[in-house]
Amino acid sequence: MKKKVAYLIIIILILASQSFSSTGTLEKALEEYKNLLNDYNLEKSNTDLANKLKNELTNLAVYRLIRLETAGSVERKESASNIFDYLTFFYNNNKPSQVKERIALAGLLAYITSNLLGENLKTVTINNLPAFISAFNDYVSLLTKDFREISKYLLAYSIGLIDVVPEGFEDISTVGNVAIKTNLPEFSADKYGFYSDIIKIFQETNIKTILLQKAKEILKSNPKDSKELNRSINIASNSLARELRSVLSSYQLKMAEDIVKATPKRLNFWWLRFIAYAIFLAVFWIYFRKRLGLIIYLIISFESLYILAFSKGFFGKFDSVVYSLLVLVLLFSLYRFVSLLFAKKLSVIATIVGLLGIVVYVFSIFIPIYPDSEELKISNFKGFENSIYYELLKHDLYLDSTSDLNREIAEIYSLTSKEYSELKDQIKRFEKLVNALYDSKAISNFSTKGSVLKMGIPSFSEFYSISNWENYNSFLSELDKNIKDFNWRSKNRKNKIYRLVDDVMNRIKDYSTIFTQEMRDDLFDYLEKSLKRSNTTKFMLEYVEELKNDISLKSSEPIRVKIQKTPEGNVAIVLTTMVIILMFLSKRKYYKSVSLFLIANSVLWIFKASSTTIFVDKNVPNLVIKNISNPNLLVPVMFLIFSILSLVIKKTLKEG
Repeated sequence: MKKKVAYLIIIILILASQSFSSTGTLEKALEEYKNLLNDYNLEKSNTDLANKLKNELTNLAVYRLIRLETAGSVERKESASNIFDYLTFFYNNNKPSQVKERIALAGLLAYITSNLLGENLKTVTINNLPAFISAFNDYVSLLTKDFREISKYLLAYSIGLIDVVPEGFEDISTVGNVAIKTNLPEFSADKYGFYSDIIKIFQETNIKTILLQKAKEILKSNPKDSKELNRSINIASNSLARELRSVLSSYQLKMAEDIVKATPKRLNFWWLRFIAYAIFLAVFWIYFRKRLGLIIYLIISFESLYILAFSKGFFGKFDSVVYSLLVLVLLFSLYRFVSLLFAKKLSVIATIVGLLGIVVYVFSIFIPIYPDSEELKISNFKGFENSIYYELLKHDLYLDSTSDLNREIAEIYSLTSKEYSELKDQIKRFEKLVNALYDSKAISNFSTKGSVLKMGIPSFSEFYSISNWENYNSFLSELDKNIKDFNWRSKNRKNKIYRLVDDVMNRIKDYSTIFTQEMRDDLFDYLEKSLKRSNTTKFMLEYVEELKNDISLKSSEPIRVKIQKTPEGNVAIVLTTMVIILMFLSKRKYYKSVSLFLIANSVLWIFKASSTTIFVDKNVPNLVIKNISNPNLLVPVMFLIFSILSLVIKKTLKEG
């Protein structure tokens, strides 16, 4: 009967320990992550957090679009910001109250990061994300705080100070008994939010062994009174807490691995086509060399089909590397074209097509595809001014000391301060000169009449004698030299200051041109406060006020998007590159099929120009804009004309 009771107790204890371990914070965080991930991937999310994240990702794209349009991509920081920083910025501004939700959100941000990097989620991506590091550190910090208190009771039980071991820690044994009595508050598991986590750690790690060693050390130290005993227990619990932190580092890695396992994988085997191309070329080169031209033609045709139909203008890392190599070949083909042109070996139509291809390339760099679209005005992106990424934009453009605007204002401040300082020095020199003249009896007295300074000059003084020529001449020469030197420096400084003022005004004008009225108000408020801080920069306020009044009369302009920022434009550029290369480097008409695909892309582009996706920046979300107005159809028409003309070339080289 006793054995049955013992077995029953053991079973209950096992079930209890399993129930504790199955409800740990990290397990809950993983479930939270799965739920949040599923909700985020819905077309219409159900949670406020997922919806807010989607909105802010759009705002992130808008922020980068404005940032690139106004200040370019160069950042004057020790390290440039990247998608890890941008998403961690969202985390810091939307940190949930509970640790499990923080870890779940950090996991979702890591998932989004991996998508934007064009790869499946990896543990290294999670562990490199500052948001995840922050969330897990919060978990470690809070858990350690509970552990430190719970371990005091476990140590007390192990040295015989209390009779009942805390629930879930029944396998902790006693290593001795102390004769000293101390008052510990009554133990309550409900006080500790990470109680089940700590039970699990004792089950899965060697922390229990270390605790028993610490208990033996307390007994060995033979404390003399309750005060000394409490101090020994506190020291032991703090030491155990340090051991715990090293144990939890493995939990962080395990958590990252669990998040990766819970995340669906995206499969992309398109890169294998290059291996297939290589195999086909090798086989035909060895066994069917006479048909090698056919397989080359088929490969080029299939690659053109892939670019148009399957890639849809979204090129991954591998594709981007391959297509970027085409630029080098293009340069050689252009050299070949120019050589044939000067050698007069090109037909008239080949010459026209070659020149048109160059014109299309040059135009594609400078001509915006949406030069005047209302949908590309910042005001069309509702709520951007209230976004966390608007705060980043303000720091990038004018709040940070490293911003271009602030650096220019700082340089103006430096130059005007130097001018002010040197001018005061000149006045002081003049004061010294006057005092020297008075001492030399060149001046008899000083007096003022109203605001006018009067100097008495004696009817005669030895100072004015020709025998004193060397003396008074040195006075005047020094005065003349100082004034000339100062005037030269002052004039150069003045020119540089006003050049910088023009640069500042032009920069403010560029920003204000696309800013909404609210964004303009923020910019001018900052400028007014900043310029008022120093007397040497106050002079700029009138220029700022004049520009402010002028800008207020004008409406915001749209952000201009080049064709390289659109999928259709990317496809057109790659296919055009292939046509030009094949046209002037190949004897066979391989470019014919590519031209057909370029025609198809140009026609589709014309009909789809009212809806587009904008590539904003590397590893940043794209902007999807529907019903966009006023597309510049001249751009796809140019590509269409070029592709049609390339088809009608019968012979690239003249006969004979």
